[in-house]
Amino acid sequence: MGSSELRAAVVGLDRRYRGQRYPRELRDRLIAQAQQGRRMGKSWTAMGRELGVRGVTLRRWCEDGGNVVRLAKVGVVNPGRVRVVAPSGWSVEGISVEEATRLLSALA
Repeated sequence: MGSSELRAAVVGLDRRYRGQRYPRELRDRLIAQAQQGRRMGKSWTAMGRELGVRGVTLRRWCEDGGNVVRLAKVGVVNPGRVRVVAPSGWSVEGISVEEATRLLSALA
């Protein structure tokens, strides 16, 4: 998939709000294309314009190896038990603070 096809895939996404995640397969392809462009001497900004993604986002993805993990705040459900909620909506409820700490450490 070339740059123009990747850009069309990005433009075709239903991205209604900021922070919405890109599909993993598309993000992996964007990372590969950005890395190739960087090897050819293109700037992050130029690659971003070419692919339809902000250059700073491409740089962060490439520097992180594509492993983007966002942590959510831990809210208290009841004494001694917590609920962890991710920005994407999944949650883990009724775990201890120690279990939440291990979970968040494993995701980081």
